[in-house]
Amino acid sequence: MCSKMYIFRATMNVKSCRESYVMKICVIAPYDALSPAFGASVRVFKIAMGLSICGANVFVLHHGLTKVVSSNLRFVNFKSFDLVLGSTNYLHPLNPFYPSKLSSFLEKINPDIVQGEQPWSAFPTIFFTRRYGVPYILDAHNVEFLWSIYASKMPLLAPFTFLVEKLATKTSSSILTISEIDRDHLSRIYKIPTEKFFMVPNGIDVSRFDEKPSSLNLKKRLGFSSESKIVVFHGSMGTRQNYEASNLIVDYIAPKIRSATFLIIGKNPPLWLRKKAKAQKNVLLLGFVPKVEEYIMAADVCIAPIRRGSGTRLKLLEYLAAGKPIVSTIIGAEGLPLKSNVHGIFCKDIDECFIGSIKNLLLNKGIAKEMCKAARMMAEKFDWKIITEQLFEFYKEELLGKASV
Repeated sequence: MCSKMYIFRATMNVKSCRESYVMKICVIAPYDALSPAFGASVRVFKIAMGLSICGANVFVLHHGLTKVVSSNLRFVNFKSFDLVLGSTNYLHPLNPFYPSKLSSFLEKINPDIVQGEQPWSAFPTIFFTRRYGVPYILDAHNVEFLWSIYASKMPLLAPFTFLVEKLATKTSSSILTISEIDRDHLSRIYKIPTEKFFMVPNGIDVSRFDEKPSSLNLKKRLGFSSESKIVVFHGSMGTRQNYEASNLIVDYIAPKIRSATFLIIGKNPPLWLRKKAKAQKNVLLLGFVPKVEEYIMAADVCIAPIRRGSGTRLKLLEYLAAGKPIVSTIIGAEGLPLKSNVHGIFCKDIDECFIGSIKNLLLNKGIAKEMCKAARMMAEKFDWKIITEQLFEFYKEELLGKASV
């Protein structure tokens, strides 16, 4: 079978290819990417949407609804395979429904690129992309092997994760990575040359935070006085690092800062955490909220007391885009080019430095205001529009380079 690359108008010159050909990209996500509810699904949706806006025809195979979002962005369902573990990601390599769906789909749409989100679909995807002569691009949201050791609820599956991630990194044509730190880890662990990587950081729709909702309305709705100080933390409670951070707020941080009310926002908080939070007078555990932006914008300080995990925290980008003073651990801000005392305050651990920094920002509006300006300026560099345009250009160069060989 001829290489798919030569279907890319190989007989045309590079300039005419660039102007006339509509790139087709198949994105594969082992979860629901149409209703973004956590960091990974947000990334998939935003990249797919951004590439389609740039002019590509994008097809997303995922565990959600089949839906036409626009003329060149379509989401297509394939069945999930959840059994005892209840983890779609870990079980996805064993999914018996996926290979046949992928094979028929590749034959039908004839894509130029297959972009696999995280390594979980690597084995069947590699087989069929090679069969149809399509490059397989791995979108590495983090270093899954390290995440499985330090942040997963199932660390015993780390050896399995290592094997899956090794296969994906070794056999992919290119690897998209969100930070230099993750790139260096992946390169070291799996002995991958650095030229195989292309940086695609997590992003943020900065415009989401252009509207300035009244913090007084939110405070009134929550039963607070207009003078109340609010500290916000948010994140899905399905991840170990987020419910550990929430527990630290309840047990350690909030009792030491009685002058502020701590809002903890996140889907599916465990029962034990709800009980503990209820016992603290200055903690409000809200669970899921429809518009998290409203709460972030009402905050006096936003925090990320994170002790484990890898990748870039979307919550940090949201705090930056909202122009809020931030207190985070160093690992919580990992992967972002942030400077302590400029874009926020970053401490080694959740200790007296962390507590003192929150108190200082709550008391000193001048310091907080300067940080807010720097934070917003940094966020603008990570707008999804800029990031997806760069990825689209990378894909064009990759395809045009192959076609002109």
